[in-house]
Amino acid sequence: MAMPSTSTRLTTEPAEPDGHDLVNTPGTSDGAAPAADSPSTEDRPQPLRSVHTSNFSPILQELDASLLVTTYQAGKLVILRPDGERLNTHFRGFSKPMGLAVDGDRLAIGTNLEIWEYHNAPAVARRLEPAGRHDACFLPRSSVCTGDIQIHEMAWANSQGDDLELWFVNTRFSCLCTRSNIHSSVPRWRPPFITALAPEDRCHLNGLCLAKGRPAFVTALGMTDTPGGWRADKKSGGVLMEVATGEVITRGLSMPHSPRSYDGRLWVLESGSGGGAAGLAGGGGNGGKATYGGNGGGPYAGLGGSALFGVGYTQNGICFTRPRMRPG
Repeated sequence: MAMPSTSTRLTTEPAEPDGHDLVNTPGTSDGAAPAADSPSTEDRPQPLRSVHTSNFSPILQELDASLLVTTYQAGKLVILRPDGERLNTHFRGFSKPMGLAVDGDRLAIGTNLEIWEYHNAPAVARRLEPAGRHDACFLPRSSVCTGDIQIHEMAWANSQGDDLELWFVNTRFSCLCTRSNIHSSVPRWRPPFITALAPEDRCHLNGLCLAKGRPAFVTALGMTDTPGGWRADKKSGGVLMEVATGEVITRGLSMPHSPRSYDGRLWVLESGSGGGAAGLAGGGGNGGKATYGGNGGGPYAGLGGSALFGVGYTQNGICFTRPRMRPG
């Protein structure tokens, strides 16, 4: 068993000692008494809370990992960190965070209007209280304004030479993009059936999967080329596509999301059916089923030999950060 992971901390706004953000009435500073005309105690927002199963913290300790989750409706990045038998839940506020991508000591977060890039500063982590508890501290280092392009999944990919680029799904323009210091984004790929780049969310392109370090597979909710056309057949209009050829591998999916490659198989969430993820062997044909509960399933991440699913309409991204990642 790996040694228990110490916590990962992201410094963007004040937090309570137990890892929860302070949720304050707008215009009221921390610890200040509310004004006479401010909302009553009952009406004020309450601190975000969380519950977890008794085995979740041991799982993260075994993996020597922290887990990051985005929830765009609450506007939070949630950092889940093992703390003995309990799970420490740390909330950070962003404007509609969705996509997440981690590459070693750098973390990218896609939000409503921009992409934030954070880098780990080990020297800062060593100075955080309590001493010896944190092995990573991610600090903001840059941001790129993308505008409202509905960023979904993101990944650090090998596209040119050995340098990794941040690729992301530009859902509003129905394409895959990379960042630019001049433009809001640089289109790199779009489905063959999309005839023009327009801010019309024509097919609801959403999921991105890498293979051998390169963008390899995507999911979309429809093969439509009209504004919001995918909405007419959300139940069974979804597709899984190969990036290199533009070919459709599987069609008839119910709101597919988050393609993932693991152990020689390709897995895709069918969030509309509420029934499971289809395993696709060798890049084609429906294989076995892995069930999960509830409708509205979101992205998921590998958890050793298992998969971790996000279930619910308020969740949008999952990734692990493991400063001392062990093989396997």
